[in-house]
Amino acid sequence: MMSNFGRPMLTHNGVPILTNDFFPILDNAGVKSSSIVAARLNETDGLHGIFGGASAGVRMEKIGTIQNKDAIRYRVKWYTGLALKSTKSLATLDKVRVG
Repeated sequence: MMSNFGRPMLTHNGVPILTNDFFPILDNAGVKSSSIVAARLNETDGLHGIFGGASAGVRMEKIGTIQNKDAIRYRVKWYTGLALKSTKSLATLDKVRVG
C-alpha cells in the first residue's frame, strides 16, 4: 500500500502498520520482548487529537536576543490533547517476543 507521501507502507488486510522506535525492547532471562499497540484513529469513535477554540494553534513568543550568539530566541507554544471516544479503540499487547 502507498502512503500519503508516496512511499510503500506495511499493511495487514489493508490496515496500515506503523512502527515506532521508542518502544523499549526488554530482556528478561534471555527472552527479548516488546509491546504492540492497536489504535483506531478517527473522530467518530476512535482516538483523535483536540485543541481548544479561539486560542488554538501554534503560538510563537519572542524571548529576545541570545547573549553569547548572534541570534534571537523564540518559545513555541501549542496546547493540545487526546480524546478517546470508545474504550474499544485502543489496546496494548505486552511481552511479545522479538528477535
